[in-house]
Amino acid sequence: MIVQFDLWLFLAELLLLLLGLGLGLVMLSDVLKQRRAPANTAAWLLILIALPYLGVALYLLFGARKLARPRHRLGRIPAACFPQVGDEQAHHLDRLLRGLGVAGAVDGNESCMHESPEHALARLLSMIESAKRRILIDMYDLAGDSVGKQIFAALTERASQGVEVKVLVDDIGSLALRSAAARKLRRAGGKLVRFRPVTSLASLRIANLRNHRKIVIVDGWRAWSGGRNLADAYLSPLEHAHAWQDFSFDLTGPATLALENIAISDWQFATGERLEASLELLRGCPNPGADEAVSEPSGARVQIVPSGPDCREDAWYSALLCACFTAKRRLWLVTPYFVPDEALLNAIALAARRGVEVILVVPKRSDNRIVDWVRRNYLRELALCGVQVLLYQPRMLHAKLLLLDDSAAAAGTANLDARSLFLNYEVMSVFYSHAEISAIGMYIRALLGESRANVRPVGWLRETLSAPLRILAPLL
Repeated sequence: MIVQFDLWLFLAELLLLLLGLGLGLVMLSDVLKQRRAPANTAAWLLILIALPYLGVALYLLFGARKLARPRHRLGRIPAACFPQVGDEQAHHLDRLLRGLGVAGAVDGNESCMHESPEHALARLLSMIESAKRRILIDMYDLAGDSVGKQIFAALTERASQGVEVKVLVDDIGSLALRSAAARKLRRAGGKLVRFRPVTSLASLRIANLRNHRKIVIVDGWRAWSGGRNLADAYLSPLEHAHAWQDFSFDLTGPATLALENIAISDWQFATGERLEASLELLRGCPNPGADEAVSEPSGARVQIVPSGPDCREDAWYSALLCACFTAKRRLWLVTPYFVPDEALLNAIALAARRGVEVILVVPKRSDNRIVDWVRRNYLRELALCGVQVLLYQPRMLHAKLLLLDDSAAAAGTANLDARSLFLNYEVMSVFYSHAEISAIGMYIRALLGESRANVRPVGWLRETLSAPLRILAPLL
């Protein structure tokens, strides 16, 4: 009896082993077929081989990177109404992004860079209160705190007046949103939907692909975007103890059509409800409304760059590499989280080695201690290559910015880490006009005044302990 039991136990263990190996091989095949950075592929292979059952479970939850049917026309602007800048006038970044399927830059926009959190909130509330037809919000984090209540109150008032209000929030980013204000919005006729709830079986393979975009569209012609979420930490005065330093802006003009297209696409993907683009803009161009005038092709030159699982190419990542290789005088980067892949790390280092003024600004301490632990090796490597690595001292820094020479600047939602560059739904806005480049440059200079070059050498114990985390950095 004991021998028979041992035989059955052996057969059960053998079956489990073969099942684990079979599942692991299927997942390995899927990993190798997907377009991933070599380090990311190696990290998944290591997990699947060393811990097959755990690895398979993790891969089923977090392994997807691109949607099976990506929407390749994200960010497209109706060219018949607002022609993109001609190839002969286009910046080299613009031309690269066009080659990756992103719509070209357009002139004729008005921009407003927000000088402070109070300014950003005031501009947002003013836009909402002026809405006549539709308010479309595509946001990672909309909180039920004091700032969130102000925004919900403004949205509810417009919904009660017949304005179409649609709010899409990420299920993870807005996990704590369970407020009476949200219920009032629904009762007033507004809609609030969560992007890919993690408890839904339909989200199993893409639960790790979060919507990190921040877009507010009012009547299809005004847009509010940048790095700020709609919560106290991002929109409270900096004097508050828990306020974060961040950057946002608003736009009026044809570039907002690309932002609206992204927000509509996200809404349709999350809800299945088809939305039309602002018909007032597409009908009888270029007149968006009876009381609004479209500027002549001048003003701010802007290009909207979506990236994420819904795009075939990793456009913003490619633009970052291009900026590193083509910078002539300066390359300034601001990011809250710095966990790059080897290609981006080497590109930044090479820019510094060939004499470009490369400045990287990160917070002295972010809200993610694991990332802070892992980033130290990367920062030290760059400092040794001549990069000016500066730690912002006063508070958490959440802005995501790029300044390339005096010819281009970018602001938006993408951090310099694998999650933002290869997994999350993100959106960046690239500015090619002097006023906007100057404004972003002045903002970064203000950060430099409150930052210190204090990247200490890594001790052997920290270096030893952080080495395994660096191998897994592409998965953080």
